[in-house]
Amino acid sequence: MTMYVRLLCFATVLMMSYLQFRLSTQANAADPFFIADCIQPECDLTTTHANANTTTSSDDATVERSDSKLAIFYNIYLAPDGDESTESTRKEIMDRIFTSQINLLGNSYAVQSEEIKNNTVKFFYNTIGFPLEHAFMKKTCAPFDNLQPVRMKHYETGSEDVTLNALHEYCEENPANNVIYVHPKGSFHPRKDQTWWRKEGTMKASSEGCTHHMHQNKCNACGARFTYMPQHYSGNFWRAQCSYIRELRDPREIEPLLQKSYEQAIRPPMNMTFVVALEGAAYLGTKRFSSEQWLGSHPNFRPCENKKFGVIPTRRKAWAKIKGKANEDAARRHREYFLLPGLLWKFSTVYNDTIIPADDSWVWNVFPDGMEYREAVKSLGSLKGAVQQIANQSAPFFTPLW
Repeated sequence: MTMYVRLLCFATVLMMSYLQFRLSTQANAADPFFIADCIQPECDLTTTHANANTTTSSDDATVERSDSKLAIFYNIYLAPDGDESTESTRKEIMDRIFTSQINLLGNSYAVQSEEIKNNTVKFFYNTIGFPLEHAFMKKTCAPFDNLQPVRMKHYETGSEDVTLNALHEYCEENPANNVIYVHPKGSFHPRKDQTWWRKEGTMKASSEGCTHHMHQNKCNACGARFTYMPQHYSGNFWRAQCSYIRELRDPREIEPLLQKSYEQAIRPPMNMTFVVALEGAAYLGTKRFSSEQWLGSHPNFRPCENKKFGVIPTRRKAWAKIKGKANEDAARRHREYFLLPGLLWKFSTVYNDTIIPADDSWVWNVFPDGMEYREAVKSLGSLKGAVQQIANQSAPFFTPLW
């Protein structure tokens, strides 16, 4: 009898173990994060589940960590195999450019400030050209506990717009968050001056100053080397509020619209001129330069920088000939593409003729004749209507400078 009871107990234990195993398997199979997180080659041993507040690592340590309201987007270009791209040259670029730039970000105020350092900062990146291994990004980010690299896609060819598009989509889903955009400037054309430019841009975008500016909500974009003509952060390194980014067009659509704005402006009835800047792609925002002008393309753009109006050095003599109070000077300014007439014309072409900059917008305060244009726009309710009206009123005094 005793032997029979023992056998019965043993069978019961086996049956309960089997049932527990089956239930566990079914539950895991229903979990979209089960195993699937580790199918891809770039899978990390540290897996963060969506909407979860914990990160479980391979040593079974559990750290309370939630996603921060900051995300970083990194557009990586690494030349594919060719005459000037070898394993040795790529390694040199990865060590000299990528590692140093990621270290700047990891150690920055934006990532290590008190309100951020205990949360996860997602570090989204695309690769273009040579397919950089995710293992490199994990290793490079490893010293920074809260910087989590997230591989998006690899492109054989491409430009900055692929990563700007991902940033745009992120902001549409996360309007209360901030984003930082950087790229390894100099990985395509390595030069000494690129090193300084890359460092300055990365440090500024992730700086304490830009962080505080965003939190104070007095501006919606911050970065290094802001210029008014055209309105952009030279080099394309910046931090911005998602609430503004989501107002922008898809960055892949911006180039033909900037081209359209230029082509319409140079034809009648406006016949706009190019006195204070160069009539080239870098200033017009066409070709690859559209990615640099995308951020500042909307009438609601509010840069944190507050600087005096100025023109490029090579055009200062020309500017001196049209900045005066004479009717002839004003008439020339009213047809200048790189002053308010052209800027308002671009806003209208790229977005909507009735989306008008706020009364306290920088465009009215910085550019010559700002108050005149502001009142005309408010009166007519039309950007292009105001530009054409003011140009027509000054037409009797207009003679081209050259």
